[in-house]
Amino acid sequence: MGVEPGRNWRPDLLNSVMHRPLDILGGPRQNAYGFTHLIMYCTDFGHSAGRFPRRRSVILDEAGSLLAKCLDEEDYDLAGELLMAWPLMGVHWSASAAFGFRVLARVEDQVGLLPGGTTRANRVNSLEGKERAQYALGTAYHTALVMGLLCAAALRPGRAPSVWIIGPKYERALLEQLLECIDRDQGHWQPELSELTDSERNALAPLLLDIAIAQKCRKHQYEAVSQLLAAASQHGMANSTLCGQAALLLERLAVCSQAVQAKWRGTGVS
Repeated sequence: MGVEPGRNWRPDLLNSVMHRPLDILGGPRQNAYGFTHLIMYCTDFGHSAGRFPRRRSVILDEAGSLLAKCLDEEDYDLAGELLMAWPLMGVHWSASAAFGFRVLARVEDQVGLLPGGTTRANRVNSLEGKERAQYALGTAYHTALVMGLLCAAALRPGRAPSVWIIGPKYERALLEQLLECIDRDQGHWQPELSELTDSERNALAPLLLDIAIAQKCRKHQYEAVSQLLAAASQHGMANSTLCGQAALLLERLAVCSQAVQAKWRGTGVS
Protein backbone atom coordinates (compact mmCIF):
# COMPACT_ATOMS: atom_id res chain seq x y z
CA MET A 1 0.00 0.00 0.00
CA GLY A 2 1.25 3.48 -0.86
CA VAL A 3 4.02 2.13 -3.09
CA GLU A 4 4.06 3.15 -6.74
CA PRO A 5 4.07 0.14 -9.11
CA GLY A 6 7.28 -0.42 -10.99
CA ARG A 7 7.71 -1.17 -14.66
CA ASN A 8 7.25 -4.87 -14.05
CA TRP A 9 3.92 -5.17 -12.29
CA ARG A 10 3.11 -8.62 -13.62
CA PRO A 11 3.59 -10.25 -10.18
CA ASP A 12 0.87 -7.94 -8.88
CA LEU A 13 -1.35 -8.89 -11.83
CA LEU A 14 -0.86 -12.58 -11.07
CA ASN A 15 -2.09 -11.90 -7.55
CA SER A 16 -5.20 -10.06 -8.73
CA VAL A 17 -8.79 -10.95 -9.65
CA MET A 18 -7.72 -10.94 -13.30
CA HIS A 19 -5.73 -14.12 -12.70
CA ARG A 20 -8.60 -16.01 -11.09
CA PRO A 21 -12.02 -17.06 -12.37
CA LEU A 22 -14.55 -14.30 -11.72
CA ASP A 23 -17.43 -15.53 -9.55
CA ILE A 24 -20.46 -14.39 -11.54
CA LEU A 25 -23.20 -15.73 -9.30
CA GLY A 26 -21.96 -14.88 -5.83
CA GLY A 27 -18.77 -12.86 -6.03
CA PRO A 28 -18.46 -9.51 -4.22
CA ARG A 29 -19.12 -6.40 -6.27
CA GLN A 30 -15.65 -5.00 -5.65
CA ASN A 31 -14.14 -8.01 -7.41
CA ALA A 32 -16.14 -7.17 -10.53
CA TYR A 33 -14.90 -3.58 -10.44
CA GLY A 34 -11.36 -4.80 -9.89
CA PHE A 35 -11.80 -6.96 -12.99
CA THR A 36 -13.05 -4.08 -15.18
CA HIS A 37 -10.45 -1.62 -13.90
CA LEU A 38 -7.61 -4.03 -14.59
CA ILE A 39 -8.75 -4.28 -18.21
CA MET A 40 -8.39 -0.49 -18.40
CA TYR A 41 -4.93 -0.58 -16.83
CA CYS A 42 -3.65 -3.58 -18.80
CA THR A 43 -4.57 -1.97 -22.12
CA ASP A 44 -3.67 1.60 -21.08
CA PHE A 45 -7.26 2.51 -21.98
CA GLY A 46 -6.97 0.85 -25.36
CA HIS A 47 -3.65 2.36 -26.37
CA SER A 48 -1.66 -0.87 -26.05
CA ALA A 49 -2.23 -4.52 -26.83
CA GLY A 50 -2.03 -5.33 -23.13
CA ARG A 51 -0.66 -8.35 -21.32
CA PHE A 52 -3.15 -10.50 -19.48
CA PRO A 53 -2.52 -13.42 -17.11
CA ARG A 54 -5.23 -15.49 -18.83
CA ARG A 55 -6.45 -15.89 -22.39
CA ARG A 56 -8.43 -12.94 -23.72
CA SER A 57 -11.24 -15.22 -24.86
CA VAL A 58 -11.71 -16.42 -21.26
CA ILE A 59 -11.71 -12.86 -19.92
CA LEU A 60 -14.23 -11.73 -22.53
CA ASP A 61 -16.46 -14.71 -21.83
CA GLU A 62 -16.52 -13.81 -18.15
CA ALA A 63 -17.30 -10.21 -19.06
CA GLY A 64 -20.16 -11.41 -21.29
CA SER A 65 -21.75 -13.57 -18.60
CA LEU A 66 -21.51 -10.84 -15.97
CA LEU A 67 -22.90 -8.36 -18.50
CA ALA A 68 -26.03 -10.53 -18.88
CA LYS A 69 -26.54 -10.50 -15.12
CA CYS A 70 -26.03 -6.71 -14.95
CA LEU A 71 -28.46 -6.00 -17.77
CA ASP A 72 -31.15 -8.06 -16.07
CA GLU A 73 -30.51 -6.31 -12.73
CA GLU A 74 -30.40 -2.89 -14.45
CA ASP A 75 -26.90 -2.31 -13.09
CA TYR A 76 -25.74 0.08 -15.80
CA ASP A 77 -22.67 1.36 -13.99
CA LEU A 78 -20.99 -2.03 -13.94
CA ALA A 79 -22.48 -2.95 -17.33
CA GLY A 80 -20.85 0.12 -18.89
CA GLU A 81 -17.46 -0.79 -17.47
CA LEU A 82 -17.81 -4.37 -18.69
CA LEU A 83 -18.68 -3.19 -22.20
CA MET A 84 -15.41 -1.28 -22.35
CA ALA A 85 -13.58 -4.61 -22.54
CA TRP A 86 -14.33 -5.00 -26.25
CA PRO A 87 -13.11 -1.62 -27.56
CA LEU A 88 -10.21 -1.46 -25.09
CA MET A 89 -8.97 -4.88 -26.20
CA GLY A 90 -9.56 -3.95 -29.83
CA VAL A 91 -11.61 -7.08 -30.53
CA HIS A 92 -14.85 -7.55 -32.46
CA TRP A 93 -17.89 -6.90 -30.29
CA SER A 94 -19.87 -10.02 -29.47
CA ALA A 95 -23.60 -10.07 -30.22
CA SER A 96 -24.31 -9.75 -26.48
CA ALA A 97 -21.95 -6.79 -26.09
CA ALA A 98 -23.35 -4.97 -29.13
CA PHE A 99 -26.85 -5.49 -27.76
CA GLY A 100 -25.78 -4.31 -24.32
CA PHE A 101 -24.47 -1.08 -25.79
CA ARG A 102 -27.84 -0.54 -27.49
CA VAL A 103 -29.65 -1.03 -24.19
CA LEU A 104 -27.49 1.50 -22.36
CA ALA A 105 -27.87 4.04 -25.18
CA ARG A 106 -31.64 3.57 -25.19
CA VAL A 107 -31.91 4.07 -21.43
CA GLU A 108 -29.71 7.16 -21.61
CA ASP A 109 -31.87 8.62 -24.39
CA GLN A 110 -35.05 8.01 -22.39
CA VAL A 111 -33.81 9.37 -19.06
CA GLY A 112 -31.39 12.02 -20.31
CA LEU A 113 -28.44 10.35 -18.60
CA LEU A 114 -27.38 6.83 -17.75
CA PRO A 115 -29.02 6.21 -14.36
CA GLY A 116 -27.16 4.91 -11.35
CA GLY A 117 -28.52 2.49 -8.81
CA THR A 118 -30.33 5.18 -6.84
CA THR A 119 -31.47 7.30 -9.81
CA ARG A 120 -35.21 7.37 -10.42
CA ALA A 121 -36.22 8.33 -13.96
CA ASN A 122 -39.54 9.83 -12.89
CA ARG A 123 -37.71 11.95 -10.33
CA VAL A 124 -35.26 13.20 -12.98
CA ASN A 125 -38.09 14.10 -15.33
CA SER A 126 -40.02 15.92 -12.59
CA LEU A 127 -37.16 18.32 -11.83
CA GLU A 128 -35.83 21.29 -13.75
CA GLY A 129 -32.83 23.55 -13.80
CA LYS A 130 -30.46 23.46 -10.83
CA GLU A 131 -32.47 20.88 -8.91
CA ARG A 132 -32.40 18.49 -11.85
CA ALA A 133 -28.65 18.96 -12.29
CA GLN A 134 -27.96 18.43 -8.60
CA TYR A 135 -30.07 15.28 -8.46
CA ALA A 136 -28.42 13.86 -11.58
CA LEU A 137 -24.94 14.69 -10.28
CA GLY A 138 -25.67 13.19 -6.90
CA THR A 139 -27.07 9.89 -8.14
CA ALA A 140 -25.56 9.26 -11.56
CA TYR A 141 -22.24 11.06 -11.84
CA HIS A 142 -20.30 7.80 -12.08
CA THR A 143 -22.55 6.14 -14.63
CA ALA A 144 -22.36 9.31 -16.75
CA LEU A 145 -18.56 9.15 -16.54
CA VAL A 146 -18.57 5.45 -17.44
CA MET A 147 -20.82 6.05 -20.45
CA GLY A 148 -18.53 8.84 -21.62
CA LEU A 149 -15.47 6.61 -21.35
CA LEU A 150 -17.28 3.80 -23.15
CA CYS A 151 -18.33 6.04 -26.01
CA ALA A 152 -14.84 7.53 -26.28
CA ALA A 153 -13.32 4.05 -26.48
CA ALA A 154 -15.88 2.96 -29.09
CA LEU A 155 -15.28 6.05 -31.24
CA ARG A 156 -11.68 5.10 -31.95
CA PRO A 157 -11.16 3.72 -35.49
CA GLY A 158 -12.34 0.15 -35.80
CA ARG A 159 -13.64 -0.04 -32.22
CA ALA A 160 -17.38 0.68 -32.67
CA PRO A 161 -20.01 -2.04 -32.18
CA SER A 162 -21.72 -3.45 -35.24
CA VAL A 163 -24.89 -1.77 -36.44
CA TRP A 164 -26.52 -5.20 -36.61
CA ILE A 165 -26.61 -7.93 -33.98
CA ILE A 166 -24.68 -10.73 -35.64
CA GLY A 167 -23.78 -14.14 -34.24
CA PRO A 168 -24.15 -17.90 -34.62
CA LYS A 169 -27.64 -19.20 -35.35
CA TYR A 170 -29.54 -21.40 -32.92
CA GLU A 171 -32.69 -23.47 -33.21
CA ARG A 172 -35.89 -21.48 -32.84
CA ALA A 173 -37.23 -24.02 -30.34
CA LEU A 174 -34.34 -23.24 -27.99
CA LEU A 175 -34.96 -19.51 -28.25
CA GLU A 176 -38.64 -19.98 -27.46
CA GLN A 177 -37.80 -22.16 -24.47
CA LEU A 178 -35.43 -19.52 -23.10
CA LEU A 179 -37.96 -16.73 -23.54
CA GLU A 180 -40.56 -18.80 -21.69
CA CYS A 181 -38.17 -19.29 -18.76
CA ILE A 182 -37.23 -15.64 -18.38
CA ASP A 183 -39.14 -13.34 -16.04
CA ARG A 184 -40.56 -10.54 -18.14
CA ASP A 185 -41.30 -7.98 -15.42
CA GLN A 186 -37.93 -6.25 -15.24
CA GLY A 187 -35.00 -5.20 -17.38
CA HIS A 188 -34.89 -2.39 -19.92
CA TRP A 189 -33.28 -4.89 -22.29
CA GLN A 190 -36.67 -6.47 -22.99
CA PRO A 191 -38.21 -3.64 -25.10
CA GLU A 192 -34.96 -3.46 -27.06
CA LEU A 193 -35.06 -7.21 -27.66
CA SER A 194 -38.65 -7.03 -28.92
CA GLU A 195 -37.65 -4.56 -31.64
CA LEU A 196 -34.92 -6.77 -33.13
CA THR A 197 -35.31 -8.84 -36.25
CA ASP A 198 -35.77 -12.59 -35.81
CA SER A 199 -32.18 -13.28 -36.88
CA GLU A 200 -30.80 -10.69 -34.43
CA ARG A 201 -32.89 -12.09 -31.59
CA ASN A 202 -31.73 -15.58 -32.48
CA ALA A 203 -28.08 -14.50 -32.23
CA LEU A 204 -28.69 -13.45 -28.62
CA ALA A 205 -29.60 -16.96 -27.43
CA PRO A 206 -26.38 -17.22 -25.32
CA LEU A 207 -27.21 -13.92 -23.60
CA LEU A 208 -30.77 -15.05 -22.91
CA LEU A 209 -29.47 -18.33 -21.52
CA ASP A 210 -27.17 -16.49 -19.11
CA ILE A 211 -30.01 -14.19 -18.03
CA ALA A 212 -32.33 -17.14 -17.44
CA ILE A 213 -29.72 -18.98 -15.37
CA ALA A 214 -28.92 -15.88 -13.31
CA GLN A 215 -32.61 -15.34 -12.59
CA LYS A 216 -33.26 -18.94 -11.56
CA CYS A 217 -30.18 -19.04 -9.35
CA ARG A 218 -31.23 -15.79 -7.67
CA LYS A 219 -34.59 -17.40 -6.82
CA HIS A 220 -32.97 -20.73 -5.81
CA GLN A 221 -34.95 -22.55 -8.51
CA TYR A 222 -32.25 -25.13 -9.09
CA GLU A 223 -34.40 -27.69 -10.89
CA ALA A 224 -35.06 -25.03 -13.52
CA VAL A 225 -31.31 -24.33 -13.70
CA SER A 226 -30.68 -28.03 -14.32
CA GLN A 227 -33.24 -28.06 -17.13
CA LEU A 228 -31.71 -24.98 -18.73
CA LEU A 229 -28.24 -26.52 -18.64
CA ALA A 230 -29.57 -29.74 -20.17
CA ALA A 231 -31.21 -27.81 -23.01
CA ALA A 232 -28.07 -25.75 -23.56
CA SER A 233 -25.92 -28.88 -23.68
CA GLN A 234 -28.29 -30.48 -26.17
CA HIS A 235 -27.88 -27.47 -28.48
CA GLY A 236 -24.11 -27.17 -28.02
CA MET A 237 -24.08 -23.85 -26.16
CA ALA A 238 -23.40 -24.83 -22.54
CA ASN A 239 -19.89 -23.43 -22.71
CA SER A 240 -20.29 -19.98 -21.17
CA THR A 241 -18.72 -19.01 -17.86
CA LEU A 242 -22.13 -18.81 -16.23
CA CYS A 243 -23.13 -22.27 -17.46
CA GLY A 244 -19.98 -23.73 -15.99
CA GLN A 245 -20.42 -21.98 -12.65
CA ALA A 246 -24.08 -22.95 -12.46
CA ALA A 247 -23.18 -26.60 -13.10
CA LEU A 248 -20.58 -26.49 -10.31
CA LEU A 249 -23.17 -24.92 -8.00
CA LEU A 250 -25.59 -27.78 -8.68
CA GLU A 251 -22.83 -30.30 -7.96
CA ARG A 252 -22.03 -28.64 -4.63
CA LEU A 253 -25.70 -28.57 -3.68
CA ALA A 254 -26.05 -32.27 -4.51
CA VAL A 255 -23.01 -33.19 -2.38
CA CYS A 256 -24.30 -31.04 0.48
CA SER A 257 -27.72 -32.66 0.26
CA GLN A 258 -26.20 -36.13 0.38
CA ALA A 259 -24.09 -35.20 3.41
CA VAL A 260 -27.10 -33.79 5.26
CA GLN A 261 -29.19 -36.88 4.49
CA ALA A 262 -26.38 -39.15 5.67
CA LYS A 263 -26.14 -37.21 8.93
CA TRP A 264 -29.89 -37.47 9.48
CA ARG A 265 -29.80 -41.22 8.85
CA GLY A 266 -26.96 -41.54 11.35
CA THR A 267 -28.96 -39.77 14.05
CA GLY A 268 -32.16 -41.65 13.29
CA VAL A 269 -33.91 -38.56 11.99
CA SER A 270 -36.22 -39.21 9.04
